[in-house]
Amino acid sequence: MKNKTFIVLLLCIVAIAGLTYAMGGDIANIDTAQHSVPKKNFRALRGAVYKNIGGFLTFDENAEELKELINLAEQGDLKAQCWLGGDYFAEAYNNKKHNADKVGKAVKWYVKAGEQKNAEALNGLYKIAENFNNQEAFECLIRNADDFLTKRMVGQLYAKKGSKFYNKEKAKSYFDGIIEAANRGNSQAQYQVGIMYARGQGVENDPKNALYWYRKAAEQDNADALFTLGDTYRFGELGVSENTSEAFDFYLKAANLGHA
Repeated sequence: MKNKTFIVLLLCIVAIAGLTYAMGGDIANIDTAQHSVPKKNFRALRGAVYKNIGGFLTFDENAEELKELINLAEQGDLKAQCWLGGDYFAEAYNNKKHNADKVGKAVKWYVKAGEQKNAEALNGLYKIAENFNNQEAFECLIRNADDFLTKRMVGQLYAKKGSKFYNKEKAKSYFDGIIEAANRGNSQAQYQVGIMYARGQGVENDPKNALYWYRKAAEQDNADALFTLGDTYRFGELGVSENTSEAFDFYLKAANLGHA
């Protein structure tokens, strides 16, 4: 019964977040730029790019719908650029025989969106740099590392041993900069420091410190931190006991701030 009640409450939170967004509220970490085709048509174009071949959905580079999506992306449509970047990356990652061509196309579209500070594209460029040691993706991240999330991703790439980007001193510089900003009270930096301690990025893995920094950010109404604390209490992570009541409170606060 408790689980059913919790699910109902979560659905209420999602509804609140959706209403907030519809009324003009910002949703953390989601780029809200308009794209040039209605959502329904855009989804139809995306779906039509995949063909059922031998019982498997297969990416069809000859599909007319793909040409339409490319045309939208060339006109500056962020949604189309990110989708093309993401799908070409997935194709490259899953099909090693043709990854050079697919990686190049993924980078092309992600860079176009990334240069506009699009968070989805910058995250995609991080994955490409991490998995394929791609210099262009890495350089785009550095050029656009104006927020603490992107700074952390750049620091992590510099910290990865065996990578062509490995540079211990530069990694330390990026991580130290985030920690300094967190100590000055920046809630976004505090949230990222929480992630650093939770994952052992730039610092020793330390669940207690992760929880401490998530709470510091949450005290300043950081929606990402509040949502993360909701997950923490829902699943009993970082040394806390499962507590659905606490989780609900954090999720609700995050939803009221526009987090989806």
